Amino acid sequence: MSKCIRCGKDIDLIFKNDDTVFYCKECGFKILSNNKDEVNLNIKNEKAKINPIYIILPGVFQFLNKKIILSLVYLFSFYIIPIFYFLFFNYIINQDYMVENIKTMLFILFIFIIINMTFVFLSNIIEAYKED
Repeated sequence: MSKCIRCGKDIDLIFKNDDTVFYCKECGFKILSNNKDEVNLNIKNEKAKINPIYIILPGVFQFLNKKIILSLVYLFSFYIIPIFYFLFFNYIINQDYMVENIKTMLFILFIFIIINMTFVFLSNIIEAYKED
């Protein structure tokens, strides 16, 4: 048994040499029925489609493309660090004694975290469109 290169279905081969058949019957007819312009148009249409989950959730596209470290960086910088910061921020703000210097530092740090999240989100969109 051999597998079709295009769809991965098992092919029963009659030949002694298994390397001579590459496509199953359905894929072979699809390839023969398409001319070169239609094949190029289909490739362009498939590249134009992008999954919206790649844009909404940074790190998913990188994880599916086996870039584990980059997906973890996106995970920490877009989800985990801001969540812990917001919890810490609310804890400090709700204290009875609050020094104004600490409050201004927290607001400045809040602005930097929002800027970081924006850059991670934009770099994720650029990378998803570039590679897909």
